[in-house]
Amino acid sequence: MENLSRKLEKALKYLAVKVTPVETGYHTLMLIGKNGKIKHIRILKGLMIAIILVQVLLFCAAVFVLYTSRKYVEDNRALLNALELSQKNYLAMRDEKDMQTARLVLAESMVKGGGAGADKAASAVVASEKPFALQAGPALQGRIKVSIDNFKVFHESKINTLNIQFDLKNAGTDIQYITGYAFVILKGNNIDQNNWLSVPNVPLVSKRPSEIDKGRRFSISRFKQVYLTTNIKSAPQLYKTATVFVFSVSGELLLEKDLPVEIKTGGT
Repeated sequence: MENLSRKLEKALKYLAVKVTPVETGYHTLMLIGKNGKIKHIRILKGLMIAIILVQVLLFCAAVFVLYTSRKYVEDNRALLNALELSQKNYLAMRDEKDMQTARLVLAESMVKGGGAGADKAASAVVASEKPFALQAGPALQGRIKVSIDNFKVFHESKINTLNIQFDLKNAGTDIQYITGYAFVILKGNNIDQNNWLSVPNVPLVSKRPSEIDKGRRFSISRFKQVYLTTNIKSAPQLYKTATVFVFSVSGELLLEKDLPVEIKTGGT
């Protein structure tokens, strides 16, 4: 009798161990329906862990793809801005070359005439190479007038560079050719000059560039696109306004114009 009770006790313990979820590796999900019936659903723990790990990996992969795509987009914008600036520089240099070629052809045609024609051609070439502001007399100098349009600033975040461009136009009626220098002063405000940035970089005296001959040189008959580039150490959002200065080669101020700055990011 005692042996029978002991065997029964051992059998019950064995069955209890067999149906324990920890040993079987299952979780039991109990669902109760509207009619009160209970349904038991066994779920593998390993499967649940695998599903959770897959979801975490998919989320990490999506974050990585998003970050990489944004970086590629910014690099692409910077390359497009650099390409656009290079194309415009090429067009400006080509126009300048065409103008010089036309002068050379004219001079050669006059030299072939010989005698006085040769002297006249030499004088014409020398005069064309001189800055127009120096050629013109006092009456003509007073009629020199320029204007600017399409002022733009691009920020290349990859190399932390600002690219500035604008159209410089001959707004006078009597002057056919103008040569001079251009500057752009970027400002955070009109009070703190320590945060002003001169492009090209020269010392400022009385809020104006002091070394005129170090500016961006230009020569125009009608209009020309002017490009300036500078590296910056501070955030580009610091600059809210800009002042454009245009001087003749003799140092005469032809234009001083304040403009709002809207910096476009190109990777720009």
